[in-house]
Amino acid sequence: MVVIATVAGECYLLNLGSGAQESCIELDSKVTASGALSGDRVAIGTTSGRVSCIDLRKRQILWEAQHGAPRSYTSFTLSPENDFIATSLDGNVICRDSLTGKFLWESSQVMGLPDHETPMDITPVASVSGRMYCASYRGDLYEFSFDQREEERP
Repeated sequence: MVVIATVAGECYLLNLGSGAQESCIELDSKVTASGALSGDRVAIGTTSGRVSCIDLRKRQILWEAQHGAPRSYTSFTLSPENDFIATSLDGNVICRDSLTGKFLWESSQVMGLPDHETPMDITPVASVSGRMYCASYRGDLYEFSFDQREEERP
């Protein structure tokens, strides 16, 4: 399956072999950020800040959340646990559980530095080693360490 999210707020699911449209899911507003795939789920955010997670097998929205869509011209990506992360509209990185959409965590880059702008502006990069990197347009680089979850999820 091929997933295409348009600026007009439509998410098309196309057959990989034939290119035929199998489904079209209407989102609530303009899409200006790339989605991410975790298993058979894709997260797509809109400029309203809303996140929609589409179940590709069922071809329908699995969950939606009001907060956590990527900043314009950035992308969703995955945490080491394959949850969805993105630099949100307010400049923090938000993480949502890929199965349920539950809010898991939000970054904080308030460090008490004078003249320090805290919003991050790029797509976060997470590694399986437990570190995440992000930066601002101003040139501030951030490194975060993930806490290991005590129990494994299915």
